[in-house]
Amino acid sequence: NLCQNVATDAQAENMRDQIKDQTFKDEKLQRARMVTKGFCFVSTQVVTVIDGFTFDDNKMTMAKELYEQTTDRKTNYLVVVDSFTHKSDRDELMEYIQNNP
Repeated sequence: NLCQNVATDAQAENMRDQIKDQTFKDEKLQRARMVTKGFCFVSTQVVTVIDGFTFDDNKMTMAKELYEQTTDRKTNYLVVVDSFTHKSDRDELMEYIQNNP
């Protein structure tokens, strides 16, 4: 089971802040994996969490990794897709979603 806990909005914001507080790109990703482990999210909370990253490639990595932990992914994950600025990123995430129903 991927989630022992359902994240609150406050917890998602705290996770985002912990990710933001890390100095280096790889530390941000490592921290993100650590703080999100065992939690389930709704799509809007995934947007909050990945907002802690500076770079889109890390945002993409976590958007894909958190997909399985998202309770409303079938109906609302497009809010995560739409949070990406570049069309190529949106296309990449859409393709991932289509290949991981």
